[in-house]
Amino acid sequence: LNGLAFILLGLQFPAILATVSGRYSTAQILLFVGVVTGVAIFARILWIFPGAYLPRLLSKHIRATEAAPTWQTLLVTGWAGMRGTITLAAALSIPRFLADGRPFPARDIVIFLSFGVIVSTLLIQGTTLEWLICKLGLRSDDTREKEDRLARIAAVEGGLKHLRASEAHQTTVADTTALTLIIAEYEHRLAELTAEGETRALSRHHRKTGRHHRLNALRAERTVIDDLWRRDVITDDTHRPLQQLLDHEEAMLDAQSARDDAAAH
Repeated sequence: LNGLAFILLGLQFPAILATVSGRYSTAQILLFVGVVTGVAIFARILWIFPGAYLPRLLSKHIRATEAAPTWQTLLVTGWAGMRGTITLAAALSIPRFLADGRPFPARDIVIFLSFGVIVSTLLIQGTTLEWLICKLGLRSDDTREKEDRLARIAAVEGGLKHLRASEAHQTTVADTTALTLIIAEYEHRLAELTAEGETRALSRHHRKTGRHHRLNALRAERTVIDDLWRRDVITDDTHRPLQQLLDHEEAMLDAQSARDDAAAH
């Protein structure tokens, strides 16, 4: 639908531009776009504050159950209101003609200004939003992250409890060894999940160090596999899947590294 709206605009835009440029000078057009864009931006910012605080003043339940938003959060919320398809669709929905057959007055300039506001807000607000967030010192709300961590800790602890209960029922050395490895993996996951606050940074450092060692181990594996292949100990059919498996493991480590870097910032 977004693409369709802009396709429809593209079909009509040459005629609209010709009509508008024939009636108004370039300075007038820029002035119109600037004024309408400014009104759209600041009207949203001015509206967002009473829209957030007035319900808190009127509702005791909201005050008791929801934390009050900071002015920095509201300012960013207001600044993030870039215009888009809805603005364009509303302008394009204006009929070409009135009921008596006369052209709808100022339809072309309304559509042109809508397009101008969309472009202006995307360029002005879209390119400065990240700067504004950093300037105001906003950080993400970690409530959901804490809930997620608690749930995952409980799940891992439940799995670990079941695995430890199963140790006594293993009848062979192979089964016991396999179970021990799985338990060690779960214990490692639990140790990472339980790291909070200052220890989270330390945990990230440990994960980074661990990834470094794992990557080195994967490179060593790759060297051995390549050497076996070059000496014709293994065939292409064996060599290729092993290489793909190592590629996949390296990609997973790179993805984990990217997620940790993003969380750190």
